[in-house]
Amino acid sequence: MAARLRSLALVWATVLSCAACDGGGGDASHHGESQPVTLLEDGAWDLRVDRVWDGRSGSVDSPSDRLGESVYQPVADGPTHHVTVSDRGSRVSIGARPLKGQRTTAFDSYLAYDLREGTFAGGRFVVWPGEHGPQAELTIYGSGRPIVRSERGALVPAF
Repeated sequence: MAARLRSLALVWATVLSCAACDGGGGDASHHGESQPVTLLEDGAWDLRVDRVWDGRSGSVDSPSDRLGESVYQPVADGPTHHVTVSDRGSRVSIGARPLKGQRTTAFDSYLAYDLREGTFAGGRFVVWPGEHGPQAELTIYGSGRPIVRSERGALVPAF
């Protein structure tokens, strides 16, 4: 476990230094040219939701539209989603009735996973370095509404 935390700290130190060069910002968007980097180690993680999208703020015309941090509202006692990372960081499984996805993007400023199993219309799971450790976004797409739910919070190793 200690080796896993040291490895995670080293990776995030590298990623944070790269994110500082391209503006970082925590908006999970890609800025300029970047070299891919694997941010997540295989194993169990918890997404501790501390902010949610109200469903009205921000302009959303397509499921692929990114929501800026300003449209998320803080919540107390938000849900915790168990996340399992596997296949050398290329796959995720989220929750008991799992939402499953595969990594589609790996840049120094973020990782993105396309959720295709366990959702009606799909979704995304995005991870990026935050000021106090990894942050993640779980967004579920809808039918008739491009995005029906989006949550953000800290991504921490599950012990």
